[in-house]
Amino acid sequence: MISDNGIGIPKEINLENTETLGVQLVNILVEQLDGQVELKRDNGTEFVISFGAE
Repeated sequence: MISDNGIGIPKEINLENTETLGVQLVNILVEQLDGQVELKRDNGTEFVISFGAE
């Protein structure tokens, strides 16, 4: 998990269809490892990457 309390990522940004190379690489690697990326936009931005059984 990584988070900050800044202005956050705009709601119109779609993590699964982004043009930024860094986010694309993270999504590809997490998918290859059968993981999940969750984006929370409550107070700032929080990325949660999880692997394994839920």
